[in-house]
Order: sequence, then structure tokens, then C-alpha cells
Amino acid sequence: MNAPAKAKPVGLLLTALMAVGFILGEVTVVQWRGWPATFDVGDPPVNEARAVANLRRIAEAQERYRKTDWDGDGAFTYAQCPAHLWQAVDAEARPVPTRLVSKRLAFAMDYTMGLHGYYFYNLYARDSADAEGDPNPFDPQREWAVIARPQLYPQCGTRSFIIDQSGRIVAKDMEFGGVSVETYPGPTDGWQIVSE
Repeated sequence: MNAPAKAKPVGLLLTALMAVGFILGEVTVVQWRGWPATFDVGDPPVNEARAVANLRRIAEAQERYRKTDWDGDGAFTYAQCPAHLWQAVDAEARPVPTRLVSKRLAFAMDYTMGLHGYYFYNLYARDSADAEGDPNPFDPQREWAVIARPQLYPQCGTRSFIIDQSGRIVAKDMEFGGVSVETYPGPTDGWQIVSE
């Protein structure tokens, strides 16, 4: 009968060191990505007021952005995502600092990276095709739209807000569901004007 092999101390030590290294590496990646997400729950009415104020900041920045050809392509367009209001890219894909809004607002584009309980994204970028798969007639020289959604419904807020090139802000209480460029903001769909 064969006797069981004895574990070698060097092998055990290397295995333990590799396991510790793997765990430390994963912790570093998780912290670098900012996960798990932290939510600034706050007071929903205060969060909603801050979301509206941030949408106004985005609108002001969009008007300033449009006055400069940031990417050097000869066209004066609106920023196609909030991040471009902090840093755009030129035709060669090089970063071009714009600094028209704070970095925190510019990158609050996902529910995991919100600002005061809300996150912001370009409505046209999320809805680039209609139901048949045809591109929507979106012209960045003439139009833009950004939606603000609560990070956690209803803890952070209950209303979603949209602002576009008109400067008008509309709101709707919507826990679930998306918004399409064809369906917003129709009064029959429950959108209410918050600010002209």
C-alpha cells in the first residue's frame, strides 16, 4: 500500500502567496472601478431640485460647447454625451479639455456613478435607432437631450427629468421603462413641464 505523499512546505507557501496576491489584485480592481457603487440617497425633494439645477448647468454648457469646434472637424455641434462637456476628443481621438461642467457631473452617466442621487445621460445616444432599426433623424448641430434618472427609486427620487436644446425641463414619475426620442415629452404620456 502506498503511503500518502506529504505536503511540501514550499508548495503550500507558494499556493498561499498566490491566493493572497489574487485577492489583493481583485480588491484593487474593485476599488479602481468604484464598485460596489455608493449611492447618495439624501432627501428625494432636495435630490430632484439638484437634478434640475444640474440639467440647467448642462444646458448652459451645451450652448458654450456649440460655439467652438472642439473636435476640429469644421462643424459646430452640441456635445453628444455629458462627458464631452468636461473633455471632448478631436478627430485624431486625442483628449481635448473643455471643462464646461465639473468632472463629477460630466461622468455621472450611470446609476453607479450618480451625483446627489441622480445620473445623467444623452437621450439620443441611448436611443440611436427606432423600432424598425432605422437611425433616428438626430442632428447634433441642432439638437440634444439629456435625461436625469434617480439612482435608486424611490429612495433618491421618483421623477425623471429631461432637458433639450429648447431649455424646457419636463418631468415624469417613472420607476421602470425607457424613454424614446419619439415618445418624449408628450403630455398624454404623463410628462409635465417643470421649467420653460
